[in-house]
Formats: sequence, C-alpha cells, structure tokens
Amino acid sequence: MTRVQRFFGALWALTALAGGCGDDQDKASSEAATSGASGAASATATTSGATTAGATTAGEGSTSSTTAETAQGSGSETSGCEGAECPLWPSYPPPSCEDGRACPDPRYTCATDPKSEERVCLVEFEWDLHGCETFMPACPSGYKCIFDLYSSYSMCTPEIEAALDPEAPCSVGLSVYHVEGAPLAGPDDCASGVQCLSDRCVTHCVGEMDEPVCPLPGHYCWQGRIANFCWAPCDPLAPDACAVDEVCVSGSGQAFTCVTDASGEAGHYGDSCEYVNSCDPGLACLSAEYVPGCVGSGCCSPYCSLADPQCPDPKMACIPWFEEEVPVGYEDLGVCGAAP
Repeated sequence: MTRVQRFFGALWALTALAGGCGDDQDKASSEAATSGASGAASATATTSGATTAGATTAGEGSTSSTTAETAQGSGSETSGCEGAECPLWPSYPPPSCEDGRACPDPRYTCATDPKSEERVCLVEFEWDLHGCETFMPACPSGYKCIFDLYSSYSMCTPEIEAALDPEAPCSVGLSVYHVEGAPLAGPDDCASGVQCLSDRCVTHCVGEMDEPVCPLPGHYCWQGRIANFCWAPCDPLAPDACAVDEVCVSGSGQAFTCVTDASGEAGHYGDSCEYVNSCDPGLACLSAEYVPGCVGSGCCSPYCSLADPQCPDPKMACIPWFEEEVPVGYEDLGVCGAAP
C-alpha cells in the first residue's frame, strides 16, 4: 500500500496517456479510470480524470477496410435491418466533410478531429450499442474494445489493418465517435486486446475487475476503477530506469512504470506540478504541504534511498514510499517530504 499517494491531475494530459485531444475531448470527459493505491501520508498528487500528462500521438493516414456494414452483417443485433433502420456503426477512415461536403448519413455529425484538424463525419456514441468492457470485450467482427482515458468510455472501434504486437510503437487515428459533439479517442493500429498508450502498444489485463491478471510475464496490472493495463516495472532511483523522454512513475500500489515525460522545461525540485508525470526523472509530484515553499497544489520532490537518505531541505525526511506490503525490489524506496 502506498504511503505517499494522492496523484494530482487529469490519466494520460495519462494531456493524458491516450492521445491528448485537448479542449474538445475534455468536454466529453467524466472521471478517469486509473487510480493508484491509497496511502497513509497521502502525499502524491490525486488522479481525477487522467493519470499522466502528454502521451499518445494521433496518427494520420492510417487505413482500414472496416465498414459499418461489417458490424451490421456480423451476427449482431443489427443484422436483418436495412438502411436507416440499422444502428449506425463507424467505419475507418471516417467519411470526410471537408469543404462543406455532406456526410453519407444524416445521423452523422460533422466535427473537427482534434489532432489532424480535419473535418470528419462522426457517429454519436451510444453505450448500449457501441460500449464494451475491456475485460470481456464483445464487439462485432472487425472491431475491438478500447478505453478512452478522457471520457472513461470503453467502446468498440474499427480494427486497423496493422494489428501491431504489444510494446510496438503505435499511433492513434482519426476520431470516429462523438459525445455531444466532442470527439472521442480514435482507433489505433495495435492488435485486438492491445491499445496504444504513450506511443506504444499496451496489453489489456484479463480476468475480473477486482482481480485483474496480466497475460505478459514480468508485467503487472495498473489498477483502475474501469480499465487495467499491463506495464513493465521500473525503479525510480535508477538513473537509466526509462528511455529518453520517459519517466518512472507510480502506476499502482504494486509497482512503478515508464510513461511519457510531460515535464517540459519545468519538473525540477520545487516546481509546481499537476500530473504524476509532470516532474523530471527521479522526482515525484507531491501535495504542496510536503514540499517547503511549494506554490500551487503540488510540487516536485526527489525520491530517496531509505538506506542512504539525502534530501534537499533540512525540514524534509526520507519517507518510505510503501507503508506495508512492499513489492519486491522497492524495499529501499522513499521520497523526500516534510511533515504536514
């Protein structure tokens, strides 16, 4: 169980791990899915929408032969209907409505894709029709279940032909759904059961929501309230814990994982932070009361070794990151914080 826990910010901008679609997508957001373990000191900033900032990039030019007709002829409840009587399923790429072109069906909504800024025809997302569960996906043939980190919807999106394997570099395509005019995350080029997060294909956990299981050896489930993903662990005290432009962050009460470094020019000790990945490697985003002189809701503070504690301010101590049930490999992990 994490001793210093309140992650602060909005899962993947976790501008969040999913592709950061900006203000348009924020309009559709409800509450994000991932939450780390709770802890006694409650020092890291609380996730309320996304877990990390600035993650997947939306790919342009991806193609697929998937059509709305595929879903309608797949044995789903749409079979046997004709034309406008059939529920509307998205195709990929979505029809264009650039330059005033009309959408092929009046039920489409013409909207601007937040990444490419293209005008595309979007299907209105209906949970009872297009919704799914990543643990038990039940999508029509030619579609796969993905989780939208901004809106907290799990939805059936068209499969794109690439079908990349776990850990492969990936991209997110044009939006195909909208909620009240706000585009949702687009399909990606990862295989079924795998989703593009932080620019790489990440495997969905399987099993039950209360007892998720990661099918990949050596990985663990980033535990959330709605969707769980498999991640490889990392050590935040190790200087080479992650690749360039990534940072090792607490993914759940069990372990840490590498995600996109969204700190930019900031992220140094004492800098304000909003997201779990808003600090430079080797630093955590803690609630303001744990960082002397912090201005804002949270500030960056270094991790430390419990065996050799070294903190930048005499008012701070090296607080154990885990209070109990310490995962193997994290017995020496602490973070510099002042008593609130």
